[in-house]
Amino acid sequence: MATQPDPIEFPTVAERGVRLAAMAMDAGICLFVGGFLGAVLRMMKLSEASLASASVQIACMLAFIALPLVSVVKKASPGKIIMGLRLANPQGMDLTVGKILLRETFAKAIGLLLLGPVWIFTNAQNRAAWDFAVGSVVVPERRLSRPPEDEVMEDIPEPGDLSEASVFSKK
Repeated sequence: MATQPDPIEFPTVAERGVRLAAMAMDAGICLFVGGFLGAVLRMMKLSEASLASASVQIACMLAFIALPLVSVVKKASPGKIIMGLRLANPQGMDLTVGKILLRETFAKAIGLLLLGPVWIFTNAQNRAAWDFAVGSVVVPERRLSRPPEDEVMEDIPEPGDLSEASVFSKK
């Protein structure tokens, strides 16, 4: 009788340092793009007050519009993608679009007022305030692994050859 491998415990939550690095990257991306667009506006000879206001508005738009849209499409923000993380529910399944949008906009805005990133250090699952608000966890991206060498098929049947001998034979 063949023994079954031990079940894999999922989700494995992301480490605190990796999560904080991803948050820092997201903030850095917003500030860099906001600063770059601010420099473009400076070349347009806007007044200092208009320039400062426009730069702040651009950075805020990126944080509250562009990052959530990327998160909906990719199930992770740019910082999480770079760090190899993704969003999931506590069972390891993908979050719904509604929960991602809620997490990335309203819950993060409120969470930042409540020192949301600090919450990562207060619980075993490394969850921030916005994770608790929508029931999400940040987990390492699932990787596809190569099957063990003894399970790799040596002789692949020709297309159309569906005889029982060719389909079910194992050397």
